[in-house]
Amino acid sequence: MPPSINQFKKDAGFKDGAPDRRLYLTWRDYTKQEMRSRGILGKTDPGRAAWADLTRWTLTKMPFSEKAALHGAASAAGMKFTQAVDGLLVDVCKKLSYTRSKQVNLEPPPQPEPPTLG
Repeated sequence: MPPSINQFKKDAGFKDGAPDRRLYLTWRDYTKQEMRSRGILGKTDPGRAAWADLTRWTLTKMPFSEKAALHGAASAAGMKFTQAVDGLLVDVCKKLSYTRSKQVNLEPPPQPEPPTLG
């Protein structure tokens, strides 16, 4: 059984409780707007390059930026974080009213370069 959205949230850095629920909802709404502005209405629409750009953009946002260096890492923690970020982005796509039949499972998900800090 694939991880749930709640597990993705936890693995990505969102914590339990009301303040982090608001943070998640704010991130989700902001991500929806970003997807619309980029013309991404579902995972099949943009192609791998645009999805990787969206993922790169996501990694600069809180709370992802704290763990961005893990993205794409071969460690168990890195794979879990990468799966969580991709899972949350797919969930936002679903919330843009696209059905699962219009989405593809990009295996493995596109891997952007993690942002450099400093």
